[in-house]
Amino acid sequence: MNHSKVLVMLVLTAISCVIVCGISTPSQAKAPAKQAKAAAEPAVSKEFLSFWEEFKAALRKNDKNALADMTKLPYLDLIQDKKLNRAEFIAKSEKIFSASTRKCLVRQKPVADKDSVFVFCDDDIYIFAKDQGKYKFTEIGVND
Repeated sequence: MNHSKVLVMLVLTAISCVIVCGISTPSQAKAPAKQAKAAAEPAVSKEFLSFWEEFKAALRKNDKNALADMTKLPYLDLIQDKKLNRAEFIAKSEKIFSASTRKCLVRQKPVADKDSVFVFCDDDIYIFAKDQGKYKFTEIGVND
């Protein structure tokens, strides 16, 4: 057999293996991985996204009353290990939502989890969940 026939046979064998074995190109291999990841992550509900737009508007305006309305009260201040009522939350809201935190939060994309929605900002996770049928800001966790 001459070299050109051997080369043709090798190429045909390789093509057959690709077809039969299902070997894919790297770009084809990435697509199912992206689909699997998207399927594994729950979608953020339209209901939360509507709430999130209102929450961001309150952050932009630094509307402490509106933020208190959208927070589960009493709010557990984990730093002081103290439950804050509405008046205490409003008084402390400048520390909870500093100017830099507000700027950061309004640019973030919420991430859904089973029963909660997370918004990541610097080293913190802002956690939102339903309370009596409505979404509320519930706590700040540490993003480790």
